Amino acid sequence: MAAEAVEFGTGLLRTTVRRTVHGYRWSRAPGPDAPSPFAAVSPGTAALLAGLPAVPGTGRAAGTGWLLGEEDGRGHRHYSARSPLSAARLLLPGDRRADGAPPTALVDAVTGLGALLARLHRTPLPPGTPPPAPSRALRRLHAWLTDDSPVPGAELLRDALGARRHNTLVRGCSAALAPGDDGVLCHGAPGLGSLLPGGPGGAAAVFIGEDLCLAPPATDLGWLVGELIGLRWSLGAGAPEAWQRLVDAAAAGYGATAEVSDSFWPALRVAVRVHDTVAYRPRPPDAVIPRFAPLLRGLLDASGLHTSDRFPGRDPGPGPGPGPGRGRGRGPRGR
Repeated sequence: MAAEAVEFGTGLLRTTVRRTVHGYRWSRAPGPDAPSPFAAVSPGTAALLAGLPAVPGTGRAAGTGWLLGEEDGRGHRHYSARSPLSAARLLLPGDRRADGAPPTALVDAVTGLGALLARLHRTPLPPGTPPPAPSRALRRLHAWLTDDSPVPGAELLRDALGARRHNTLVRGCSAALAPGDDGVLCHGAPGLGSLLPGGPGGAAAVFIGEDLCLAPPATDLGWLVGELIGLRWSLGAGAPEAWQRLVDAAAAGYGATAEVSDSFWPALRVAVRVHDTVAYRPRPPDAVIPRFAPLLRGLLDASGLHTSDRFPGRDPGPGPGPGPGRGRGRGPRGR
């Protein structure tokens, strides 16, 4: 990377990376079209996150840790890191190995991120600490799904999914925004752009704070797995089968149960991606929704939450599904 700043992003998020004496400074800010600022992190929550230990690596891997960064008073966040490259960049077609296999450092980092998420979800907030707000991403998705958003394409998505699948998305999104006793401290958007794999002997790092929220734990693991599945789907025939190793690594690091691994949660992340592509790239709905609708239909049809209409924190009421079956869906696969 050259010494000058490198800038990139969308209408939702802008990122600048600068080289420093000790590594790199990542500066991230809401994009010009972002409907809300980054999540507010209370002093108590910030202290809690800063004190969370890294998870150890295996073999030569140095482990994975959170990178809280600092806010500058303008709503921007800044992080000091050792790497200028995110996991998302390493998975771009021009940056992959010829055989399509993900780099070992990336597999280790994804495994570590899964383990970090599991530890975060088991960590209670200190007494008297205000809980974070509901997920920023799911708020904008819910507004779109319920026709309360200026972003076009909601009706096209409803038609492409069918009424029952669309209703599952709405119900599940609503449940995740009001999780009740199922809510835990969540990262909110633990995606590939926030994960910096470690170099030789260096630890991997994960940005945290921008999307911190209270939600069911499955939303975090589903976000990571859904991002991998969605990226692979978008590449079509050019996506290697070896990427399944990354999906498996995320679940292995987390220690995923059937309930957390239900394919509804990756579907929720894919739906956010569809919305954000239409809203912030921007691309017309008829160029995006038909492309991802088959993936969403497949993930929803494989979900036990979809077939039973049960969601954490919600009374399912009577439904046409085959009974409670909470978490009975097949685990997500990166196909």
